[in-house]
Amino acid sequence: LELARNAEDGPAEAASLEGIGRVLRMRGLYREALATLDSAGLLYAREGDAAGEARAAAVSGRIYHREGNAQEGLDRIEQVLRRLSRAIPAILLAELVAITAHLHWLLGHNEESLRFAEEASRLARALGEDPQAELVLADAEMRRGVLYWEMGHADESRRILETARPIAERAGDLVVLGVMAQGLARDYESLGDPERTLALKHEAVAIAERMGNPGEIALYLSFTCPTLVRMGRQSEARQNLHRAEALARLIDPNWLTATVAAGAGWFHIEMGEWTEAVQSFEAAARDAQGATLHGTVLWALAGLAWIDILHGRPEPARDRMEPLLQSSGTGRTHTAWMLLILGMAHSAMGDDTLAASMTAQAVELADTRAPSDGYMRIQARRARAIVLLGVRRFADALDSTDDALSIARTMRLTWEEALMLETRGDVLARAGNNEGARASFQAALRIFTLLQAGCHVDRVERALASTESGQP
Repeated sequence: LELARNAEDGPAEAASLEGIGRVLRMRGLYREALATLDSAGLLYAREGDAAGEARAAAVSGRIYHREGNAQEGLDRIEQVLRRLSRAIPAILLAELVAITAHLHWLLGHNEESLRFAEEASRLARALGEDPQAELVLADAEMRRGVLYWEMGHADESRRILETARPIAERAGDLVVLGVMAQGLARDYESLGDPERTLALKHEAVAIAERMGNPGEIALYLSFTCPTLVRMGRQSEARQNLHRAEALARLIDPNWLTATVAAGAGWFHIEMGEWTEAVQSFEAAARDAQGATLHGTVLWALAGLAWIDILHGRPEPARDRMEPLLQSSGTGRTHTAWMLLILGMAHSAMGDDTLAASMTAQAVELADTRAPSDGYMRIQARRARAIVLLGVRRFADALDSTDDALSIARTMRLTWEEALMLETRGDVLARAGNNEGARASFQAALRIFTLLQAGCHVDRVERALASTESGQP
């Protein structure tokens, strides 16, 4: 860079800045990378190098995606496409189209994201066996695979991602390989294979470690925790979480650090650590500010709302969720989560009609628009059962609970099976069937004990004791 500047060689200086920006991006130094790439883009523009300007914009677009600043990134890429689409090589056009797909996905625009991903794949395939084209093809197919999971097609998602993995491996794109491993983990989780799920999540961590990017390592480490908890490996989950939180502190706050913090909050809820959960969710909400990643903001506020409901504070839970439900850009699964939490809040406030309507909508959304998301489908039915229980519709509540149990068993979601057995016990106890309630509580207790779920064991033991003493 210094040699280029001393020689007043504009093209060489721009190329050096672009290279530095790429290295900074891989290391997770996003702000420094963006500033460097902006300088490179200005130099390329001054030199009349449309391809160079587009390359710098493409790297910046990927950074905006990883930072969570989707709208700013989309504005930037669309402006470049308007000016330069006819002046740049086809490979760069394909790459910019693929990045546009990622940014639309981040904004919750799944239809637009899929359209751009398919167009990027088409453009890349038309270029033949070109190494750069393979990079773009792997990137676009990764996005298609993730989208198909979100649309409820886990088998098709797995087929797309497993077909595209060798392409990404040949291209050497570690970022794409990491996302593919995590995407495949979700597919196998939906297909009832927790062991393969965990192996793929560990693979994603190893890929991030090869990158040397602390934010990516922290993110993928945090994703292992729910699976480990549900396999009864809480100590390992806690170790991974502590390591993820330590790595997240090494980078500037962004959606990666927010996602790690939100994941920590849900871990603490499962462990019954309420103070730590609140602290984690509040940190996630702070870190996500300014990022157009509604999902991360939602998970943080949903966690706080969940704690409010569990501790008898429905009004704050409602106040946290209603603005999010009214805002644009949230994904369909996210909408279902908001509806089920709001439904439980309104039930606790005595508005049974609205609560029943919201939880019914949550079940319908989960089934029709996110059928691969077993957790969502189960939680929607659990919320529905709790609301119906509140108005003494015992048969309907039991039907909802049994539906959720069937999903949990089919997908081998053992933790959720125990949770729904406990809920089933609650329904039967309230209906006066203490014998049936005891059987359900005992089955839940066996699973939670096997999974070393301490606070859940204590809660179910109390419920079981109440049925044996004849208390309601």
